[in-house]
Amino acid sequence: MTTSSPISDPRQSARWRDRLATVTTVLLLISAAGHMFFIVPSYRRLLQNLGVVPSLPSRLAIATSRLGLLLFAVAFLGIGIAYWQQRKDGARIFPAVLSVAGLLSVLYLALVACVYWDVARVMERIH
Repeated sequence: MTTSSPISDPRQSARWRDRLATVTTVLLLISAAGHMFFIVPSYRRLLQNLGVVPSLPSRLAIATSRLGLLLFAVAFLGIGIAYWQQRKDGARIFPAVLSVAGLLSVLYLALVACVYWDVARVMERIH
């Protein structure tokens, strides 16, 4: 009696891949939410109080953080609809939607890195 590995059985491989995509996307969304709702607004206030004009990517990250609740509502609605469609019809759209949500989270986190860069540049000038 042999057990099949996830690589040998395509159905198990697809389930394993979906679980990995789900866990990765959840971690990216949590990280993006933490930055969007807590860190970026405090850095925005710091930069405004110091009278610093942020760079263009930083301004984009700050503008995105102001629309954060709406963006997360749309993301979770899209993920929920994709999950429901997969359960109802067996459509394989759920992993694609998770991948897009993860990609958008990574793009936002890249913009947040520009906010960190601006704050670091200001702190270097202060010291």
